[in-house]
Amino acid sequence: MAMQRNLRSMATALERYARQNIPESAKAFGEFMYHAELLRRGHLNIHRQDAATLPAKYKKIVEELWAK
Repeated sequence: MAMQRNLRSMATALERYARQNIPESAKAFGEFMYHAELLRRGHLNIHRQDAATLPAKYKKIVEELWAK
């Protein structure tokens, strides 16, 4: 249960970051939403694999959000 709660919390953090910092028209906005949905559905392994394809700038932000 705690792991699922942590994944949902991370999903919310990704969505919040995207809405506040990335224009909806940007590809990165969709990527953040995609990763948030993966986490919300419990697909941590897929999130980790696909996170490797994010641009370095956004990969760093995702890592920083995980560290919080």
